[in-house]
Parts: sequence; C-alpha cells; structure tokens
Amino acid sequence: MDRAPNKSAVRLMRRLKRLGPDPVCILCGHANPFALIPVRRSWLEQHHVVCRQHDRDLTVPLCRNCHAEITELLLREGADTRFEPNRVVRVALMLRALAVFFEMLAPKLRRWADLLWEG
Repeated sequence: MDRAPNKSAVRLMRRLKRLGPDPVCILCGHANPFALIPVRRSWLEQHHVVCRQHDRDLTVPLCRNCHAEITELLLREGADTRFEPNRVVRVALMLRALAVFFEMLAPKLRRWADLLWEG
C-alpha cells in the first residue's frame, strides 16, 4: 500500500494551517504550499516597503526569492535601510523605496488586468 499520498495530505494540511488560507507572494504569485520555504516562524517574509527603520508597519508578504530580489534592487538604487534623521532625506529615501516596489509590482498589475480583459 502506497502511503505517500496520505503523508503528502498531512504535510499539506500542516502547511495550510501555518500559512492560513490562500498564501501567496504579492509579487510573483507563488502559492504552492509544498514549495514555500520556511523562514524563521513564517513561510513568506514580510517586506518593509519603505524600509523598517522608516515605517515598521507598512509591509507586504513576499516569497524569499522576491524579497531577495527587491532588497538587491533597493541597495543598487541607494535606498539606505538605516534610519535617516533628516526628515527631507528620509522622505526621499522612502519615495525611492516605494518607486522600486512599484516598478516590481507594475508588470504584475498589468498581467492581472490583461487576465480580466481576456476573461
């Protein structure tokens, strides 16, 4: 008797219990619970959209790959993640970080819009 399907079902139920209903990376749409890699206490990482030091509460769920990619883009863009005491410079850094996030999000939004037009 092949018990692998039963073990797979148990693993799936455990992951869905941890992940909650319909877990998905907001950028790439990766939602396969078997492929999501555990990160500390979660399966998706919380990306601080304008950097944690500037706004601790503004987060979105990302898979590890998208989080690593956007972090690298932020570093290349010069959006420093350290706290900036100068208010004007801080807001400029926050806007730069938002621009990087929106640039990654825009193609996904276009694809979703196309799906609606096709449907």
